[in-house]
Amino acid sequence: MITGSKIQVFDNDRLMQSSLKETLEKCPPVCMINLQYTKNHCDCPDGENYAEIAELIRQIIEVQQLPVILYDTNPLSKLHLHKQFEFMDLLYKYKRVSYFRTPFSFGEIAKEILWMYALPNIEDKVMSSLYDMEIKQSSSGRLLHDMLQRPEESVREVNKIYMTNFDPNTDQNKAKEFLKNYKRECSEFFVDKELPGVFCEIAGVLIHKSGKINKRVFSALKKYDHGKFITLWTGGDIDRYRKELPERGINWKILPKLLFTGTTVEIAIDDTIPDDLLKQYGIKIKNFIHTNNI
Repeated sequence: MITGSKIQVFDNDRLMQSSLKETLEKCPPVCMINLQYTKNHCDCPDGENYAEIAELIRQIIEVQQLPVILYDTNPLSKLHLHKQFEFMDLLYKYKRVSYFRTPFSFGEIAKEILWMYALPNIEDKVMSSLYDMEIKQSSSGRLLHDMLQRPEESVREVNKIYMTNFDPNTDQNKAKEFLKNYKRECSEFFVDKELPGVFCEIAGVLIHKSGKINKRVFSALKKYDHGKFITLWTGGDIDRYRKELPERGINWKILPKLLFTGTTVEIAIDDTIPDDLLKQYGIKIKNFIHTNNI
């Protein structure tokens, strides 16, 4: 690690350390973290324990009040697929956390730092909870199914995801009941809640039917992103979008519309009118913007 008055760099590559520090010396204070750093500095045999690096980042953001840029050789979509809950939560919870895939230009990093300092230093506690809840809810059904084929391994996974302490050999039935109850509780968790931010449909709105990005919608979301948290939602294939969109540089959180049944959202950008959204999903909208009006 190299630490200066203006920049902190967590990286095992001394050349990268020196280059980042020298290049960004004229930028505002920032912390750069290479996620490969966890392979040598986190107590995990496979080197993919993002929980410890996540805790380090939280301390830097909350105590030192520094923006953080994370970088790694992997595309962001791979981290989604690996379901690194603690790490991915940071990207959605804090405005001043960003991710770059190497190789990158130092000019891109400097531009991102200036952009991050223009953002409000706020966190999205509600939406990070929503993302975590959705992941755990979707996992509960899969784990209940897996219990039939590999019960001991499934109980260990339940303990890891839900922070429980079931014995893999003797508590399999208890783990099953826990998953069943968790799934029922989730279905009603967000009823009657009011959620701030901007909620935008992906299919046919942000992404045209042709597969191209709707530039007008994307530009509008970038403007909103300056002061509000963005959520991309859809009734379509969530896993597909979580893989494809980060690869195209779109890194806002992606959640299923059904998760918001019974809620009221602040702003929605959609091609489905509010009355139909209420009928189909039970979602109420304070401020509705039709795609055609952007």
